[in-house]
Amino acid sequence: METVESPRDNHLSTGNNATFAYEFKLFDDSHMLVTIVDLDGLELELDLDDDYTVSGVGDPLGGTISLVNSGQSWINSSGYLISGYNIYLRRSPPATQLTEFQNQADYYPEVHEDAIDLAVHLAQSVKDIADRSIKIRETESIVDMFLPSITERAGKVLAFDDDGYPTTSSDPLGDGIIVSPFMETVLDDTTAAAARTTLGFAGAGGTAQAANLEADAVTTAKILDSNVTTPKIADGAVTKEKLFSTLIDSMTAVQSAPDDYAAIADASDSNTNKKGIIASIANMVKYRASSGNTTATTEDGCIEMSGAIAIVTLYTAVGNAGREIEIVHAGTSLTEYYGIASSDGLQTIGGFSGSGSAYRLVTNGESLRLRSNGANWLIVGHITATEWVNAGAVGIGGSTTAPTKGTATIYIDEMWWRRVGDSADIRFAFRKTANGTATAGSGNYIFQVPTGMVINTSRITAEGTAETAAPILKKSACGFITATISTTNVFVGMAAVFDSTGVTFGGINTSTVPSISHSTIRDSFYQLTNADVSYRGYFNVPISTWKA
Repeated sequence: METVESPRDNHLSTGNNATFAYEFKLFDDSHMLVTIVDLDGLELELDLDDDYTVSGVGDPLGGTISLVNSGQSWINSSGYLISGYNIYLRRSPPATQLTEFQNQADYYPEVHEDAIDLAVHLAQSVKDIADRSIKIRETESIVDMFLPSITERAGKVLAFDDDGYPTTSSDPLGDGIIVSPFMETVLDDTTAAAARTTLGFAGAGGTAQAANLEADAVTTAKILDSNVTTPKIADGAVTKEKLFSTLIDSMTAVQSAPDDYAAIADASDSNTNKKGIIASIANMVKYRASSGNTTATTEDGCIEMSGAIAIVTLYTAVGNAGREIEIVHAGTSLTEYYGIASSDGLQTIGGFSGSGSAYRLVTNGESLRLRSNGANWLIVGHITATEWVNAGAVGIGGSTTAPTKGTATIYIDEMWWRRVGDSADIRFAFRKTANGTATAGSGNYIFQVPTGMVINTSRITAEGTAETAAPILKKSACGFITATISTTNVFVGMAAVFDSTGVTFGGINTSTVPSISHSTIRDSFYQLTNADVSYRGYFNVPISTWKA
């Protein structure tokens, strides 16, 4: 009795097997058909004995086939089927019946059952092939599906006539050609570049040329709202020069106000502000870089400054109400600053003087966006914040004579700063673990701001004397410090501005108990000549020429 409905098995090779199972009954090993498919999808039918052997013949539960390693290209160095190959096993018996039944002979049920099973095997094999063949629908009455003769179909394509019967054709479109005349001119191009030229995309990177666009090819109505977004526009792709000139002209031209506009517009509105705003929009994409003195024009949208000290002279604010311009600091040090000057030195910049370099951009990444109000320049955007910047070694001066670090063993010696509006956050860490040739100096120690900075003493009081009072009592207090000697003696104090160059640190000296006194870090208190001394501190001070 045959119970298997689909006498077919397939396996995907993992590269470490040469034996594959099948789960259907065979009456002879020649009834097995083995096909492999390589990584490119190419099929190869294997030969019995030369390429494989069969075990389990006659077993209703099936058996296995074993590949024969004869150095075939589909066998790896270990004698296994190459990884990624597929192997298909199908029962394919011959269309023969070799069992003879004689009149009044002995009856052996197994013989009869095997003969019937073999007939079923043949029927299943035919059905398997039929199931994977092209067929016409059950309800269609067409019965003649023969292909045209070999002579008739040579060099032709398979087609179907008006009644649905097979035929041949070299003209599937029915008009004498397989493709349109235009596509024939594309198909005969031998390179991609030639094909792009034929299609009208011969520009850089395969872009469409203006000559190949109809006058109304691109209109607002033909562009979906979500189709044009910032990520889809390459940098520099949209410039004023690339915009239709009459579009800009029509946007910036003075127009007569219609009745409905007159109801909401101020009577004195002469379109000047509207023209300036539209012009600023048109110029937003206008960028240029400069490494020296430069004069801005109404065509400038953004000027990026770098290099040595330079001045950017603005165009006049008068008659340019609504126009905007941005200046960006791209210099690399505090010694590189860029002054912003008005055209006549009298027009103000955010209320500040427009003369010379009274208004400066002083830190990397600082940017200033200005808008004309028709008389002066308004500040509509100012970015000042920076990341922490390494300022190098800690600078330590003295109110009388500066101490020296000498040749001591330095464990850490670093100062960092960052800009916050018109002020600088400054933090530092210094420690030496041996005395070396350090000197104590004389007077209070002045911890100096980084090179290029000057404390704005008009914004914070500078004590300016070799003070001994605790900075916590001073209105110049601006930070704190911890100092140690040999990691056991610890002093915690406050910072006070000494002068425009730096700060001193002092606090309550508890070592003098019960007569507590005020002390500052100086030539005789936590001085540099100690064998193991460290200073760690933070302070915030306003910086001259920096504006919030």
